[in-house]
Order: sequence, then C-alpha cells, then structure tokens
Amino acid sequence: MKIVKNFYDMAEERRKKEERRYQNTRKTPEKEQREHREAETLIRVVETFEQNTCLVPDKEKEAEFEQLSLGALEAAELLNINVTNICSC
Repeated sequence: MKIVKNFYDMAEERRKKEERRYQNTRKTPEKEQREHREAETLIRVVETFEQNTCLVPDKEKEAEFEQLSLGALEAAELLNINVTNICSC
C-alpha cells in the first residue's frame, strides 16, 4: 500500500487562497489614512496616560515574581530553551 500526503502542495494552495483573499480586501487610501489618524490618536492617549501614571512598587509582588522567575529559569535550563529574565527588583 502506498500512502502519499502532499503537505507542501496543500500548504501552498492555502497560501495562494490567502493571497487572493488579501488582494480582494486591500484598503483604500482613505481608509488607510483614517486608520493612521486613529492609531496616532490612540498613541497620544496612551502617552498621556503614561505621563499621568505613577508606579508604586509592591514588595510582596516583587518577591513573588522573583520566585516565579527562578522557577522559570530552572525549567528553561532543564528544557534547554532560551529565556530572558528582566527584573529590576
């Protein structure tokens, strides 16, 4: 019995179908400009929020994070995966 599975061909057909779908949903210049203005407005709102926000450190949560991150580093070492531990604790 011979079993043939053309996974590449199937994936290529899906890619072509998505490409055709994308070509049919291109944005008009007006829509792109509107979305760009909306994004700029959102960025300004977030920047304003960040300027008006004060971070109050929580020592208990920092300690919990430190414990969790140590466990994650141990697991990463066992699994031989790359991780980045960023902690300003």
